[in-house]
Amino acid sequence: LSSWKIVQQKLLPLVLACRYDTPLVLTIVKILVILTKPVSEQAKRAGRLVIDVSSKKVPEDVIREQIRLRDNALRQSETLMEYKRLFLKHPSHLRHTRNSSAAAG
Repeated sequence: LSSWKIVQQKLLPLVLACRYDTPLVLTIVKILVILTKPVSEQAKRAGRLVIDVSSKKVPEDVIREQIRLRDNALRQSETLMEYKRLFLKHPSHLRHTRNSSAAAG
């Protein structure tokens, strides 16, 4: 979903365009909650995994699987951070912040 930019290009614009359609907004919020769940402890461990590729004791297929697991964990963490940044820096928030600042000043 991250590489397809579904959240940025489909879900957030849909929420903004249909903000008064409560069932639709709640469904999208449920999806966003699932997408932004914290990374599991197992994924955190996999992301920190040090892989000894020079060792002849570990079979090559095991090393490949460890690399795949680590790369997936890192990608999951990066996607989570991307989604959080997207919510924080969304233009609708910036407009609201500017308007609030102007009204206060």
